[in-house]
Amino acid sequence: MPEIALLVETSTSWGVDLVKGIGGYAQHKEDWLLDIVPRGKYEPCRLAEGQPCDGIITRITDTESRDYFRSLRVPVVNVASYLFTLDNIRTCTTDDLTTGEMAADYFLSRGFRHFAYVPSSRPRSGYLDLMKQGYSDRLTRAGYRVADPFDGPALDASAPWSAQREGMTDWLAQRSQPLAVFVWDDTRGRQITEACRLAGLRVPEDVAVLSTGADEVTNTLSDPPLSSIALDGRRCGRRAAEMLDDMLDGRFPDAPVLIRPSTVITQKSTDFYALQDDMVVSVVRHIHQHACEGLDVDRLVSRAKCSRRTLEIRFREALGITPAQEIRRTQLEQARLLLEETGQGVAQVAKAVGYRSPEVFSKNFAQRFGCPPRIYRQRLAETR
Repeated sequence: MPEIALLVETSTSWGVDLVKGIGGYAQHKEDWLLDIVPRGKYEPCRLAEGQPCDGIITRITDTESRDYFRSLRVPVVNVASYLFTLDNIRTCTTDDLTTGEMAADYFLSRGFRHFAYVPSSRPRSGYLDLMKQGYSDRLTRAGYRVADPFDGPALDASAPWSAQREGMTDWLAQRSQPLAVFVWDDTRGRQITEACRLAGLRVPEDVAVLSTGADEVTNTLSDPPLSSIALDGRRCGRRAAEMLDDMLDGRFPDAPVLIRPSTVITQKSTDFYALQDDMVVSVVRHIHQHACEGLDVDRLVSRAKCSRRTLEIRFREALGITPAQEIRRTQLEQARLLLEETGQGVAQVAKAVGYRSPEVFSKNFAQRFGCPPRIYRQRLAETR
């Protein structure tokens, strides 16, 4: 029977979901023997001395770890964001570029015009921060820029928290507001909300904070609770196990497999619309709550008690798009979730998000996501 070592974190919600995904796949493999012990997020991952092993799923976050796992000469699936594809190592991890783009789109849909990004609290030699790249590139295309990142004590994970906090408060005080801050993980997100509180900055009215991971423990400590992009740990774990199964049979993929995040979970840390026009705020909030209920611009005009032209002018001045475009964007994001999380057919999904014509829905979906819904679901199935 193959001995499979799981050298992954069990101290975060994402890590737990990852293990659940691996376990779900392993239940269908009667001959797999899984070996796992509880581990912290940054605890070194190594096999115990003399431990038998035929395959490994682990996090590889530096060249030293990479070289160690290469030396073991068994198939290794890396689930960290270092996209290794060499020798016996392949990678299955979250799609960080798309995560960054989702964060930018989320803030843009809420009217923010000032943006910042906060990287990991730990030094990462050789790491390409694709979340930052996706976030920055998407905002650049929309005509905005990301504020210069902080450095010095605020970024030095080895510095005392009091020194980091002081650096963060100084950096935040120098930024234009309302400020939309996207952070690398929930730990950084909690630090930012704490720095805001000590600096007298309101969250989310002055500084809105969006994180990744949706970690339950960290969010319990954050005041206010953190909004977060939910990374699909279960799907990543299941796909990593499937990949390892193929590698045990000698089938090594040519490129990393990237798992798209599922959705943005809005909590109090971003529950704010950075718009000066109260009428537009009311309309946008209504769109986000009711877009999939057959909502159209005529109903918005009636709600806003103004002419269609007035609504469209004020909406475009505030957000750079029309009400119809925001309705469509919101519907299509919900459709993407239904395609990922349910077995509903395309016609059913189209109806569920407010489309009368499956053909028009498919056309609009392809324009936004680059392929028709059937192809999107097919590609999704290939990563499960």
